[in-house]
This record gives sequence, C-alpha cells and structure tokens, in this order.
Amino acid sequence: MKYYKHDCNASADAKIKKLIMKHGALGYAVYFHCLELIGEEITNTKLTFELEHDAEIIADNLKILGTAEKAGVDIVGDIMRYIVELELFEESHGRIFCFKMLQRMDTSMVSNPEMRKMISNAKIEMAKTMDKIMTNHDKS
Repeated sequence: MKYYKHDCNASADAKIKKLIMKHGALGYAVYFHCLELIGEEITNTKLTFELEHDAEIIADNLKILGTAEKAGVDIVGDIMRYIVELELFEESHGRIFCFKMLQRMDTSMVSNPEMRKMISNAKIEMAKTMDKIMTNHDKS
C-alpha cells in the first residue's frame, strides 16, 4: 500500500496522548513508524496487518541508541508493549497486528480492483468477528 490515512489531529487522541506522556516523541515516532512498516507490506495478495519487523530492526531504523541504563532495542520493546497495552496494536502469539488500519481503509485508497474487493471482504469478516465478540461479551 502506498499510503494510509493519518488524521492531522492524531496527537489529540487520548491513547496517543498517553503514549506521548509515557514515552515522549520517541513513542510517537515508534508508533507511526510501525504503521508505515505494516502499511508498506499490504498488497493485493497480503492483507494481514502484521508488523513483521522486531524491536531490534525498529531501533536500528530510527537510530535509537539507548542510554547507559537501557539498550535501544529494550526501549523500543517497552514502547511496543505499551502500545499493545493501550490497544493501539493487538498482540497474538508474540506477533503484533494493527487491525485498526483495516477499519480506516476504504476502497478509494487503491485503484486495483482485486485489492478493493479484498478490503471490502476483510471489512465484512471483521464486522462478523466483532459481532461475535460483542454478542459473547453481552452474555458474560
């Protein structure tokens, strides 16, 4: 995918504010860098929304060297765990995903008819999954 929607007021979001409060501009940079990494992997044959890069690669990409107390890779790891805790990303079996990116996608973002169909189908499946989760949630 060549681009994704980024709201101009993203930093006003409560979860993003918490990320910035705890990790500063570095947290903000890691979050949006990860969105870019996820987005660039999305193709008409791959619609997983998975972050394939680990903390070591992200630290190197952003030149996060660390401090005397903590290595750059550990700083990024802490930030990533907090991003998941804030539910900006999802974690499953040690893998990171951002399904919110699918929610924000629309078919006008791509010209490929196959990709448009994939986005539509993925949104339908996500809605079904969310319905099941909410139905089960109401029962508990």
